[in-house]
Amino acid sequence: MTMWSSRLSVREDAREKNRAPVLEHISSPNRASGQEAAPALALEDVHVTYPDGYEAVRGISMHVDDGEIIGLLGASGSGKSSILRGVAGLEKTRGIVRVDGKDISHTPIHKRSVGMVFQQPQLFPHRSVGGNIAYGIERQMSRAHVKAEVSCLLDLVGLSGFEERPVQTLSGGQAQRCALARALATRPRILLLDEPLSALDRRLREELSQELRRILTQAGTAAVYVTHDHEEARVVADRVAFIAEGQISRWVSVDGDFVQSDWKSSPSEQGVYVDGRIISVLPRNTLRVEMEAEVDFPIPTPLARHAGAGMPVKIRVELVGAKEAASAQ
Repeated sequence: MTMWSSRLSVREDAREKNRAPVLEHISSPNRASGQEAAPALALEDVHVTYPDGYEAVRGISMHVDDGEIIGLLGASGSGKSSILRGVAGLEKTRGIVRVDGKDISHTPIHKRSVGMVFQQPQLFPHRSVGGNIAYGIERQMSRAHVKAEVSCLLDLVGLSGFEERPVQTLSGGQAQRCALARALATRPRILLLDEPLSALDRRLREELSQELRRILTQAGTAAVYVTHDHEEARVVADRVAFIAEGQISRWVSVDGDFVQSDWKSSPSEQGVYVDGRIISVLPRNTLRVEMEAEVDFPIPTPLARHAGAGMPVKIRVELVGAKEAASAQ
């Protein structure tokens, strides 16, 4: 029995007739045994706090059913990517994270049965396309079976015949397809996608969002999809949670019967910003920003790592107002 045995079977007659392997849906272990299935993912009052003490997620509770795709939609800095990082075990959490009913809150990252696709594909440059996809499974099955699985995944993501291609020759869209296939290869129970299309141009994003929906649906993988694009969320997800200030502000179902006004973001969900420019990066993850005057803003550690003098920034107006009020006291 292989890692993809519940959705991928290489049948003897298929080999004889030179047909492709058959891709089948992943199912919950509980459901497969006839028991009432727990959600693929459940969060119970989850908080995510960065090492500098910044609390990016504040008491999130939600669930993702088997095979369901949930969208997290919100402005930059709303906490949506931090939710994924907490589920994956990349950041410290408080509360309970469950996969198939099992509490994985303190489980090591590599044992969580969670796959992740980032904004950048992060492919291994010294490996071919097929080698990247095989990376997580090549020590767990025979070479022949690995080859069959890689071939099936390439077909699923629309890259048939690319096994030996160097990853440096891939376009941005092809690279993300390869990254998605690599994440699916290990058969995760939940797949986390952190704005995987954001680095692509608008036309390609629109095309790949539909492809992504098809791939995830055909694979039967439960997924959480982060985006700031309303249309992208509507195309990819079954349900969408609007995220604002580290919390879920509301849910919208994508069933063809939604009211257009349901998709209009409130000011807190959109974020209202003023322009500024970084003057310098100070100790303790603080930016000195020039607007009408020089103002210092503490920021989360992940953002501080990428900040540099001279970079343009946008600051939420409520933060500016809070700083002005503090200065006046």
